[in-house]
Amino acid sequence: MVCGTSGFFSGSNNFDRDFDWYELNVNAQTDILWEVVAEFTATISIIDASAGCPGTVLDSATVPPCVQHAVYWFADQPGTYWLVIGSDGFNDVDSCPAKYTVSVPTPFGCPPGDVNQDQVRDGRDVQGFVDCIVLGSTLGGSCPCADVTGDGVPTLADISPFVSGLLGN
Repeated sequence: MVCGTSGFFSGSNNFDRDFDWYELNVNAQTDILWEVVAEFTATISIIDASAGCPGTVLDSATVPPCVQHAVYWFADQPGTYWLVIGSDGFNDVDSCPAKYTVSVPTPFGCPPGDVNQDQVRDGRDVQGFVDCIVLGSTLGGSCPCADVTGDGVPTLADISPFVSGLLGN
């Protein structure tokens, strides 16, 4: 989660909105969920930056103040993505200074259950998965990838879908 502030600036006889850009590098197919809650009317976007500027907008939304909202994209291949937030308005009343929080709550770069992050859910993930459930951490792996149910944390509820995935069900 990132906490930030928006702004509105004047200079050189023009007015500019402040946009904050975050870069996300994805190494495999994954879901990208970009969530925001802001004190101002915000514009949020996911942009494919793999080919460089100006990028291709994949999903975007205008979000009213104090409402949680998200944009989503399924990244079907590795690449670079920009996650962008900015004020939708063009004056101080709209955005200056106002706070926001943004997050990418889903683990990215690994299929759910691929704890050792080799892009395959198989028997080599079992020990790491068990460590994440029992100990809350694992050596050489990623516990967010043990969250098979997608509720944000590996728990006992992840065991059945993890095993089903191993068995090909």
